[in-house]
Amino acid sequence: MGPGQLWANLSPLFRGVGLASIISSAIVAIYYNMIIAWTLFYFVESFFGQNWQRCTNEFNTENCFSILNNNNNITTNRFNFTNTNVDVVFSNHSISSTEEFFNNYVLIKSNGIDDMNEMNWKLVAALFISWCIVALALIKGIQSSGKVVYFTATFPYVILAILLARGITLPGSYDGLHYYLMPNWKRIYDVDVWRDAAVQVFYSFGIGGGGMITYASYNRFHNPVTKHALLVGIGDFATSIFCGAVVFTMIGYMASALNKPIEQIVQDGAGLAFIVIPEGLSRMPISLLWSVLFFTMLFLLGIDSQFAMVETVITYLFDDIRSKKLKVNKPLIVILTSIVWFLFGLPLCTNAGIYIFTIMDEYSIGIPCLVIGLLEIFIVTYIYGIDIFFDNLEKMTKWKPKILLQSHLVIMITVIAPGVMLWILVKQLFRNTSIKLWFISISILGHLDWLVICIIIDHCHTIDDD
Repeated sequence: MGPGQLWANLSPLFRGVGLASIISSAIVAIYYNMIIAWTLFYFVESFFGQNWQRCTNEFNTENCFSILNNNNNITTNRFNFTNTNVDVVFSNHSISSTEEFFNNYVLIKSNGIDDMNEMNWKLVAALFISWCIVALALIKGIQSSGKVVYFTATFPYVILAILLARGITLPGSYDGLHYYLMPNWKRIYDVDVWRDAAVQVFYSFGIGGGGMITYASYNRFHNPVTKHALLVGIGDFATSIFCGAVVFTMIGYMASALNKPIEQIVQDGAGLAFIVIPEGLSRMPISLLWSVLFFTMLFLLGIDSQFAMVETVITYLFDDIRSKKLKVNKPLIVILTSIVWFLFGLPLCTNAGIYIFTIMDEYSIGIPCLVIGLLEIFIVTYIYGIDIFFDNLEKMTKWKPKILLQSHLVIMITVIAPGVMLWILVKQLFRNTSIKLWFISISILGHLDWLVICIIIDHCHTIDDD
């Protein structure tokens, strides 16, 4: 049972909430597999000279610079002009070799979204392979994906431990860890920090996207969900701290090697994984080994999340077809949906793909997930009933929280959590009170247009049922 069927059972009036989760997962799956394709691209390129290390490639510009070791052995441009043991001052127009590799070779980045006239066929091949891997893992449903996840969910910890053990031996790593672990209390009132934190929690737990609901539907009725919820929460928190430590040891090392403040090294999004980290790996002895390990880890972490999103959509299609008394061929559904997703992902392989990627990332997750989360809280607490929810929990687990703990949970679920989420939403939608009303209206419609689609689909379902 997927989120579509679940929310229809809890409250037929809010069936669209489940459809919104499915639509969000479907959109995210398109561009998220593009990240996995980039990872495969870098993994293969690691065995062909790690060309992001140098400025002698055809795609490099005269502004390219590459620092390969601590002796200032510097390749300054594509003409392989080398200065050894000298003080080099880069201009404001200097671009690192890793940044040029990502923008000029991987993305073939154009000047804007309206400039779409070239396809990177290597990236198309990487995207095709990514979807083949996803389809093969899910072709037999939970039986095949469950076995794959045993490996994809555990082996990254081994690689992370190896990278952390290597990272803390690097000069400047402890500065990076200090920067990572010491909070900046001035940003506690910054709504962007709260939004990014909320989105990260929603995404890593599968809240709002339907992945957690889909996988949970395969559990036994008397499964110890409370114990598993605690283990998942603690494990997710510990994993986030662990991954952050690995990344910031590398960032601290980069800051030390380039003699720059850590603030100038830190980047978010794709820039961190595909520009900053590869540059740090290039400076390590046996850089090939560390590059292979890092991109293997990145691939396994990414493909694991992709399984959940794709399985959510496929489960919905499977349930919908089965409800119409039609014969269901699960492998065929998996193959066809993977082909459709691959075709939708092709624009991301063009030279304007990064701009499309950014738009999809902005509007398919974040505010939509917060809205879905708020509606889910509203349905469970006020429509279905929080008392019935606790009775169901007791029936399933033979455990019911004591009055003090239950009161705490009720306050958290009904007041604090939705209050924080509403504050983030209001601040995000109306962050600049001087903006004209028409612009605010367009922004709201831009974030919530998917909700209109859900209402239309839900209305069509209602007509069919009648």
